[in-house]
Amino acid sequence: MTKMAMTQRQQFWLAHVQAAMRGGQGLKPYASAHRLSVGALYNAKSVFKRAGLLKNGSTQVAASAFVPVQIAPQAAAPIRCRLQHRSGWQLEMERLPDAQWLRGLIGEGHDAAP
Repeated sequence: MTKMAMTQRQQFWLAHVQAAMRGGQGLKPYASAHRLSVGALYNAKSVFKRAGLLKNGSTQVAASAFVPVQIAPQAAAPIRCRLQHRSGWQLEMERLPDAQWLRGLIGEGHDAAP
């Protein structure tokens, strides 16, 4: 289907599909704003796309789907282990300490809570 062989009706729909795609607002809002049938506009786009009459049709849609992303710095690891001795001192750690280290810290159970 070339522009020369198109009927007035086909030219009408092609002009609207191209205008909607240029506007970047999407077919549904464009159809509503111009009092056109949404289904007819989508159908026309499909027909013209298959016929190869729409340039960059899929590229325009894909390009508008991208949004800028900003990667935030990694937050400090949350405290996962808190040791509190009955004498008042506290240790806060990211993970559980080695059992042997812990035994050495509390003196092999001398100061350990019952």
